[in-house]
Amino acid sequence: VAVVPLLLSLAWIRRFNHLAGLIEAESDYAQRQRERAGQEHELAGRIARRLDAPNVETPAGLLLRTLYHPAEGVVGGDFLGTGTAGDEVLFVVGDVIGHGLDAAINALRVKDLVLTAMLTGAPLPAVLALANTHLCADPSGEALATVFVARYGSGVLRYVNAGHLPGHLFDGGTDQPLPPSGPLLGLLDDPTYEERQVALEPGFRLVVYTDGLLDAYGRLGGLGDQEVVE
Repeated sequence: VAVVPLLLSLAWIRRFNHLAGLIEAESDYAQRQRERAGQEHELAGRIARRLDAPNVETPAGLLLRTLYHPAEGVVGGDFLGTGTAGDEVLFVVGDVIGHGLDAAINALRVKDLVLTAMLTGAPLPAVLALANTHLCADPSGEALATVFVARYGSGVLRYVNAGHLPGHLFDGGTDQPLPPSGPLLGLLDDPTYEERQVALEPGFRLVVYTDGLLDAYGRLGGLGDQEVVE
């Protein structure tokens, strides 16, 4: 009579220990997931800051103003880059295909590659050819990007538009579009990119943006009229 309750007690103890082990394992897994989410959020924040770019103002009165505002989430494939080389002002605006952290990491690679090549003084078509080679080497075969890259100095804007939305050059009531002068990056192994030049006189305004502006602007977006106008 005493053996049966003892066996039942041992069975319940084993079952309790098993359940306790499962609860502990689930708790450890949940903790790891929270830590991973926290690390990914911190990484996304760092990448977002690097995908942005500071304003540039020259002694001659040229102002290059930037605005980086993700349409959704913390980061995406859009990026901005600015810099100076002697008396020249450099900038790049681009959009890597995809969303989220993976697209943002790829966008950061393209941005750093393009700006570094520009700072060496490489011609703009050569800069984009280098970035194109980088994207074509992606093992997924799906790395694509549109890029508008330019340098300004001595009253002349030199630019290449690789499949990006047209830039817009405003002078009073006129609007001169700056359409693509080559295919988007990552599409062809040996594309041709044409550098174009346009005079940029005092009082002119050049606006270059990504399609994220179309998503973010308006009643349902996160940008107001004042932010866009400025």
